[in-house]
Amino acid sequence: MDINKLVPSVSSFKKSADYIPKEFKQVATSMEKQFIEHMLEQMEKTTGKQEDSTANNYYKSLQRNERSEIISNLSDEGSLKELILDQIYPQKFRNETSFNAYMKMQDNKLGKNR
Repeated sequence: MDINKLVPSVSSFKKSADYIPKEFKQVATSMEKQFIEHMLEQMEKTTGKQEDSTANNYYKSLQRNERSEIISNLSDEGSLKELILDQIYPQKFRNETSFNAYMKMQDNKLGKNR
């Protein structure tokens, strides 16, 4: 049994990423960022009692937001974003034909809204 038939090569994953519409990538990135931000907030709660003021809470939320953005952008390979994309835009749709059909459908929708 040839292992290459069972597990797609890394290059095929890279190529298939070219055929994911940007709207789906944005949703996956946003969901990953929200999860990371929530995880960081829960981690902060375990560090003990912190100053509890409106200014401090606002500053901490901005800091969490920036940290989650950085962590989310670190890596695409093996990330939560990739798992989310596998669910909302499965591998079987990641080909040129499906991508072009999706883009044509989006162009038609935009044309009707004008």
